[in-house]
Amino acid sequence: MRVWFSTCVEDSTDIPEHGKKTGKPCKFFHFIPGDKVIEGRARDLLLRLTDKQLRFQSENERLKKENADLIKENADLMKERADLIKGNDDLMKENAGLLVENGNLLHENGVLIAESESLVKKIKHLEKKVKRSEKICRRSQKVCICVFCMLSAVSAIGLFIGLQRLH
Repeated sequence: MRVWFSTCVEDSTDIPEHGKKTGKPCKFFHFIPGDKVIEGRARDLLLRLTDKQLRFQSENERLKKENADLIKENADLMKERADLIKGNDDLMKENAGLLVENGNLLHENGVLIAESESLVKKIKHLEKKVKRSEKICRRSQKVCICVFCMLSAVSAIGLFIGLQRLH
């Protein structure tokens, strides 16, 4: 009866064909129970392989734990990213609302500017009318003064004539 063992740490099977999981060439040994020299070498080799296997297993456990921590951290980061995306969406909606409000205010501002320009035109038109009225008033005052002067002159003449007649 032959006993097979492999130098591949990941694989210590009874069948040599299964020892190529790592892609590295594995060495397979077999020994016949009872051959003390071969059994001693095989035992030493098996102990070294077992020691390596234990180190690899502990390293594998550490890496699994580290991987689990990284997966958890990744999940936390994904959640944070989702929160940031949601916050960004909320800000984009708020920004869209502000843009609409800004557009409405710009329209209202345009209407107010148009009304203001219309009022400025009306004020200028009224200023022209006021100037015309002032000119007419000044002329009227001159006419009034002239009429008053004429009336005064006529009265003075009349008074003079009246006084003359009295004498």
